[in-house]
Amino acid sequence: MWTISLFPDKHYILTGSGDYSALLWNLDGIAIQRFTGHYLDVTSVAFSPDGKNIATGSDDRTVRIWELAMPVRDFLKSDKIEALTKEQKTKYNIQ
Repeated sequence: MWTISLFPDKHYILTGSGDYSALLWNLDGIAIQRFTGHYLDVTSVAFSPDGKNIATGSDDRTVRIWELAMPVRDFLKSDKIEALTKEQKTKYNIQ
């Protein structure tokens, strides 16, 4: 893990890591969603203040803006979220 950002309501965490992805976590330590698209380490992450976007920066010299269909707090309460599978957790070394 290279970087971390706390969601404005302090209920969710976004991390960037050396597997070229960012992960959204709840405060219980459960990975909720994975963001992929960079081809080098994700070294910076941020939430927009309104929770509608996530930004990730990478050693690949790109910044990606992830537009969510709804604000993060509504998105996370919806049925659109699926927890990571056991295989995904194993692959990315997530407990």
